[in-house]
Amino acid sequence: MNQKTVINLILSTLILAPWSGLATADAPLFSDRNPEAPEGVDQYGQLAGTWKCTPASRQPDGSMLESDFRPTWIWTYVLNGAAIQDIWIPDPAAPAGGGGMGTNLRVYDAEQDAWEMVWTTESLGGFQKFSAKMTDGNMVMNGDLPAGAFPAHMARITFHNIQPDHFDWKYEASAPGDGQNWQLQSTLTCERKI
Repeated sequence: MNQKTVINLILSTLILAPWSGLATADAPLFSDRNPEAPEGVDQYGQLAGTWKCTPASRQPDGSMLESDFRPTWIWTYVLNGAAIQDIWIPDPAAPAGGGGMGTNLRVYDAEQDAWEMVWTTESLGGFQKFSAKMTDGNMVMNGDLPAGAFPAHMARITFHNIQPDHFDWKYEASAPGDGQNWQLQSTLTCERKI
């Protein structure tokens, strides 16, 4: 069994089972924050639910082009309500699978008032690590990404304009080691469905 098959198996059986009709009254679709977990867990926990997103991506001329496809982004408390996991599900109508399914596990460090997280996709074959901190109502993630589908770069991802039924997201890149000159690569506008 290759690594892609293993990742797909894990995603479909362990992570996606609640969303495939297996949720019951004893195992609800979304868990709540553990009352003993730090309140900071709600920084990302406020996004618990299902969102439909409108993506846009940078074009060669620097303009942003909105996609016709609408991926789904599902967020939930996990690990007994002490952490956050999200599942990215591309629009099935998107060409070539819309970039593939992915997931983040986000863990809050109360002492640092910061987050550590890992991201993987069905085709990544590993994990990308990020840290994040809430600043002025915006959640800002940072990570150093190796060369792969894109050249190696520093990534800055910002969740902003966060409201109960809406948030905006932007992905910026900078040359490795720079961190001063950021170029917008893609955006999402997300609306709550559940």
